[in-house]
Amino acid sequence: MEIVEHLNWWRVNKVFTQDEGAKLQAHICSYVNLNFAQGKREEAIKRTFITKDSPFKHLFQRLDVELREYFKDYISNTDKIRIELCADAQGMWIDPHHDVPEKSFTMQVYLGHDSLDGTILHLDQEYEVPWVENCGYVIVRDKPVLHSLRKVKREVRHSVIINYVNGLWNDTSQLLYG
Repeated sequence: MEIVEHLNWWRVNKVFTQDEGAKLQAHICSYVNLNFAQGKREEAIKRTFITKDSPFKHLFQRLDVELREYFKDYISNTDKIRIELCADAQGMWIDPHHDVPEKSFTMQVYLGHDSLDGTILHLDQEYEVPWVENCGYVIVRDKPVLHSLRKVKREVRHSVIINYVNGLWNDTSQLLYG
């Protein structure tokens, strides 16, 4: 994985191997319900998380080690990893928001070739993180960034969201290690 630091956020490139990315996207296409939420991702009817029973757990256990090492100043040893597989439907959007305080770290990795519908970072000016396959962004609680998503134009927007959450996170069923 390549990581490029910007002022208040990081660009990530080549997060997964080509084969891993293709398998993740195929899994999302087959098993993840479309998210038609309007304003907040939490409004999605059903959300899909990588847990200890997932066939992809080993991929994320390896990534967990790499992220904890690089972002050790932002991810506490006691933070738990939470991985959500996303299939955002055409027309859904997310209002500008800061992540909840329980999240110390957020990384979103785009899957698929389409170049539409990148996440908007509200910095001095709005900046759309370009949609590039197997790339994305990282934001952390210690450098809060307001972020959002305009209405999705494509039929489905596939991505993976990785959060690290502290002990105040209530829904342990969403965590890789429970």
